[in-house]
Amino acid sequence: MSRYNTGPTLRLTALAVAVAAFCGATAAIQAAPGAPIGGAVAVTAKGMQAVVASDAAGDYLVAWASKNFNCFCWNEDSIDIVGQRYTAAGVPVGGNFAVAKDIFSSNKKLADQKGHPQVSMDAEGDFVAAWDEYDIPGLKQVKVRRFAAGAVAQGAEILVSGHGAFPSVAMEPDGDFAVAWGTGLAINVPLPYPLGYGDVTLASTSSIHVRRYHANGLPATLDVTVDSVTNSILAPKSQKSLTAPQVAVAPDGSFVVAWQKVSVGQAAPILLQRYSAAGARIGAQIQANSLAGLQAGAPVLATDGTGEFMVAWQAAPAGAPTQIYVRAFRADGTPRAAETQISSGVGGSVPSIAANAAGNYAVSWVGAGSGTLYGPQLRLLHADGSVASPQVSVFAGPPYSNVPSPVAVDANGNAVLVNSINTLGGGPVSAQRISAR
Repeated sequence: MSRYNTGPTLRLTALAVAVAAFCGATAAIQAAPGAPIGGAVAVTAKGMQAVVASDAAGDYLVAWASKNFNCFCWNEDSIDIVGQRYTAAGVPVGGNFAVAKDIFSSNKKLADQKGHPQVSMDAEGDFVAAWDEYDIPGLKQVKVRRFAAGAVAQGAEILVSGHGAFPSVAMEPDGDFAVAWGTGLAINVPLPYPLGYGDVTLASTSSIHVRRYHANGLPATLDVTVDSVTNSILAPKSQKSLTAPQVAVAPDGSFVVAWQKVSVGQAAPILLQRYSAAGARIGAQIQANSLAGLQAGAPVLATDGTGEFMVAWQAAPAGAPTQIYVRAFRADGTPRAAETQISSGVGGSVPSIAANAAGNYAVSWVGAGSGTLYGPQLRLLHADGSVASPQVSVFAGPPYSNVPSPVAVDANGNAVLVNSINTLGGGPVSAQRISAR
C-alpha cells in the first residue's frame, strides 16, 4: 500500500469506527428494556382508580371513575366510569366515552355510584369492562359490559352478581371472558344506650366467586364459589376474611383465580385455584407464597398464550420494608421456580401485572423510597419470572398517592401503565408506554 493513501485510509477507518460506535451506542440506548416510548400522556385532570388495557398493536384504553357533580346522591356525588382510547403513539382516538353512566343523575334520592373499574382487551381491541355499583342503596352489585374495538357498546350492561364488589375481569382471544368478585354478609344487632352505640356483629361470611361468559354475554358457567369462610362472635381468635380476588384466562377457556385468606394473628397465604372452561375445579388449592413470617397481600395474576401464569404480591418481614414478589407457574399449576423479589431494597406496594401471548410479563407497583424510587415503578419479566429489564421509575413529578398503577402489554412486550392521584373529587391521570427492547 502506498504511503500516499495510507493516511486517508486510516483516517477514514477511524471515522467509520467512531460512527459505528456512536450508532451502536445510540441503538443500545434506544433498545434498552424499560426505556420510555415518547412522553407521558395526560389523560384527564380529574379521575380516580384508573386502569389500562392494550391490544396487540399497542393501541390502548384507559378507563377511570369520574365524579358527576350534577348529582348529590346519598351525601356523595354519583360516580361514572369513563374511557378514552389512544393509538400506540399516545394520540387520542375520539373523545371520552361512557363505560358505565349514572342513570339517576336527576334524582338525588337514588344512588347509582360506580367504582373499582377493571378492563380487559383482546388482540383486535375488543374489550370488556367490569365495575361495582350501588344501584340499590346499601347493596353493592357487580356488572360488566362488552365493547367492540371502536368503543361501541355490544348489548346492555350485564348483572354478574346482585351482591358483590371489587371485580376482576379477563378476556380470551375469542372474546369469551371471566369475572371474579368478592362478597360479604353479616348479622348485626344494635347495641342501645346505656350499653353502647352502634352494632355488634354476631356472625359474618366472606366468599370469593367467579363466572365465565361467552363472547355474546351469555353465561358459560354457573356462579362458582371459589372459597368461603364463616366467622362467629363466639370464636374471636379464629376470624378469617377472603380478599383481593383476581382471575386470568387461558386461550382454551380454562382459568385461574387468585385471592388471599387473612386470619387474625397469622401470616396470610396467597391462594390459587385452577378451573376448566366449564367451571370445574382442577386440582387442589395452591399456595403461591412460601416465605414464612411475611405479611403478604394484594395478589395480582396474569396468564400467557400457553396457559402458564404468574402471580405478584406484596410482602414484608417484621421490621423491614414491604417488597414485591413474583412466582411463575406452568399451565398444570406446578411452580417454575421459587418466589422472587423484584423490587429494590427501599420497598414497594400494590402491584399490578400483565402479560402477552408470547410470555412477556410486566409488573408495576408504587415505590416506597424517595426521589426516583417514589411513585410508579416497573419491571419487565420473562415467563419464568426472571428479570428482563432494570427497575424503572416511570413517572417524574410531584409525589404520588399510594394507589395501584395498572399495566398492560402489547404483542411485542411493550408496556403501558397509568398513574392516578386519588384525591377528593379526583386527580390527574396520565399514561406512559415503555419499550421491551
